[in-house]
Amino acid sequence: MTIITTILRELIKAGHYTPGQSFRIDIPNPPHTSLVIEDIQEQGPNGYPVISVTQYREPKKRDPEMCFEIYSCEGTIILDPFYWCNDLSGIEEYSRRLQNGAPIIRCDTHLEHHNSAALWNRTLESQGFFAAFSKTLKQEAPAKSPFRRPI
Repeated sequence: MTIITTILRELIKAGHYTPGQSFRIDIPNPPHTSLVIEDIQEQGPNGYPVISVTQYREPKKRDPEMCFEIYSCEGTIILDPFYWCNDLSGIEEYSRRLQNGAPIIRCDTHLEHHNSAALWNRTLESQGFFAAFSKTLKQEAPAKSPFRRPI
């Protein structure tokens, strides 16, 4: 997801995010549904930190949510999907997970997750979410800060 890796790279550069540390940002972009990016403080199936990328259509209804392991390879941020959920359609699926300590990989589903992420990325780009993020990042008033770090 190019737009998400770009946002994460900018957040890391600005000192707002370190993979594996508690973090959440809400990116409003009317008339579109806000985008929420959050480090969920869990390790993924390969032991890397996990970020959740979500849009909520209704309160507490994810449409969709994808979880990605985040790691760096030769200075490039890699997001590897392993979870997809849409509460409105009642679908929740894992493409990679641990079961009794052993890795379980559903290759067809993992490929679908990559394809879904690419499609969602194009949608977010066409809806102007990077510009919305840039505007959010430039907010100066601490009371309106989009960054939440639980205590």
